[in-house]
Amino acid sequence: MKKHIIFLFAAAFAMGMGFYGCGDKNDPFNGGGGYGNNDGPKEELTPEDAKEYLVTEGQKMMNVFDAEDQKETAEVVEGLYDKFGAYDWASVGESFADQYDQVFGANHMPACMVPMAQMLRYGVRTATGATSPTGMNYVWSFAQDNCIYECNDQTKTWEYKGKSSDNSAIVRFTDKNGVACEARCWGEGAEKTYTYEWYEKYDNTYNKLGGVLPAKVHFYIKQGNKELVRFDLEQQFEKNDHAILSLNAKFAFIRWTMDIVVKTTQASGAFAFYYNDQKVVGAIYNAPDIDLSPIAKSENQDYEAWVRSFENKYEDLLKKIGEADGAVDIFGEVQVKAKISNFTKAYQEWLAWDKAADKSGPTKESCQQFCNIFNDNSENGIYFASDVKQAEVRVQPRYDERYEDWHPEGVLYFPQDSTTYAFEEYFNRKPFTNFVQMAQDVANKFIQLSEDLENSIGQLSFAEDIVPE
Repeated sequence: MKKHIIFLFAAAFAMGMGFYGCGDKNDPFNGGGGYGNNDGPKEELTPEDAKEYLVTEGQKMMNVFDAEDQKETAEVVEGLYDKFGAYDWASVGESFADQYDQVFGANHMPACMVPMAQMLRYGVRTATGATSPTGMNYVWSFAQDNCIYECNDQTKTWEYKGKSSDNSAIVRFTDKNGVACEARCWGEGAEKTYTYEWYEKYDNTYNKLGGVLPAKVHFYIKQGNKELVRFDLEQQFEKNDHAILSLNAKFAFIRWTMDIVVKTTQASGAFAFYYNDQKVVGAIYNAPDIDLSPIAKSENQDYEAWVRSFENKYEDLLKKIGEADGAVDIFGEVQVKAKISNFTKAYQEWLAWDKAADKSGPTKESCQQFCNIFNDNSENGIYFASDVKQAEVRVQPRYDERYEDWHPEGVLYFPQDSTTYAFEEYFNRKPFTNFVQMAQDVANKFIQLSEDLENSIGQLSFAEDIVPE
């Protein structure tokens, strides 16, 4: 039962504390006072009418996506990445012998170009559905490593053309149709040296990753004058005070924005996903009452010792979180809002329950106690583009014959007729069948684009499993 319980805690409490947000920091729901387009039903719907609403809006959302929109950009970026790996860097190595680094087997490139190569690969895989967005593993100094490279398709070599005049790393190449393209990465603001250190408990190793990074980092790929890819990162880190991160990433018609602010006494964030300038998902979180002092490093403490002890202090940190709330907006028409009145209280009740559950085992009574902790300490509502709560999200005990134990399952309570449906019961019926099939078809079109670019991940087939007839 514990694995189900841990998942539920993570999924539900993440709505209040998790990695959510939207690009419009102060208006994540397109106006409407936090209820998306604010054009939804003003009365409580029956469970069946709510189904119809969800399916209708879901189908509208699926119609926004078209894998063909991404094809041209994906081909340009994939072509550049292939040239990074396949073309000879030997002549470049003569100019950058001190930065030479083996990256693609027998082929080489200067170490300062590795981040750009990795970014290209992750960009392609993200745009075609093969992976989720991720950051770079390397950073470098633009002031020291600014450069211009040109791709010679006749000799299949990379040529170093000297330093750029504006502290940029510039790569010039042509696409498969011979159109001139350019990839450019540059920074703004004073550069600062950062060191990220962490401790791996499983193999008892202490690790460091460092680099020089300006306050803002920008990256684009242009085909002629047409910008296909854009990446903007702004960061501020002040020891024992705050961490602020802002990201804007665009790949053809797909765009993500993210803003995260963590201070010693509060945290907030925003995230949004757009397709063809249509906001598909926007979300926010806010934790106005936290205390990071339990994980603070004492003045005389050795830095490595502090990093190694961080995991033990993490539990103390969880006991210093007060109210937290979050919300997710889907297509401006469906909102999920969650609030934890006192995270510390809920966490302490969970610790006491967990200790008792170790002795009692996965009984119905034990599972009900957990459900009470969840339901009593959190408020989770579903809204349809208005301030009318259409359903409440709760949990209840369920016996799982496959695992032969009790675990909590999510349920929807509809105030319109005071009925309750388990998630599996509510969503495993028509009219969701057609919507899920539609979502599967859209996903597989993006997967096929990835397959065409030699990123094999296989087709999805989940519609029958989710909504069997």
